[in-house]
Amino acid sequence: MGTTTQPKWELLANIGDCNPVDYGGVFVYRDTTGVYPPECEVLEPIGEGEHREPIEWRVYRFILEKCSWENEVLSDNRFHPELSAWFADELESAARYVGVPSDGLRRYLCSDDSLERAEAYRALYDYHGLDNFDSYPLTFTDRDEVEKRYNLD
Repeated sequence: MGTTTQPKWELLANIGDCNPVDYGGVFVYRDTTGVYPPECEVLEPIGEGEHREPIEWRVYRFILEKCSWENEVLSDNRFHPELSAWFADELESAARYVGVPSDGLRRYLCSDDSLERAEAYRALYDYHGLDNFDSYPLTFTDRDEVEKRYNLD
C-alpha cells in the first residue's frame, strides 16, 4: 500500500494589509513537496470590540486553481477545459467591480505565477463573496491564536 504525501506549506506572501489581524490578510502558500497546488488563505476580522478591535476572525482557504483559456472558454478544470468555470460568465462584471480590464483578470487566472492568480481570485471573491470559495471558514475569537497562526506575535 502506498503512502500519501502530506503538504508542507510555505508562505509566499501576504498580499493583504500590512496589519492583517486588524484589517485583513491574504496569505498565499505553496506546497514545498510539489504535490498540492498553491492555496490562498484570507483572514477577515469581524466586528469591533471596546477599543475598536476585531472580536472575531474568519479564515477562508481555497486552492488557487490555474485556469485555461481555449476556444474562448475560461475553465478551472484541467481535465475538462471545454467546461466553463462557475465564475466565467460574470468575469467582465467582476473585473469592472474591482476596476481592472477583464482580459487582464483572465490572464492572471491563467498565469503560472501563483501571486498573480491570488490577485485574480481576490477580485473574484470581492465580487462573489468569500463564502463562494470556502463555505466553512475557521472562526477564531482569540487574538493571540490568530497572531500565532500567522507568526505575528
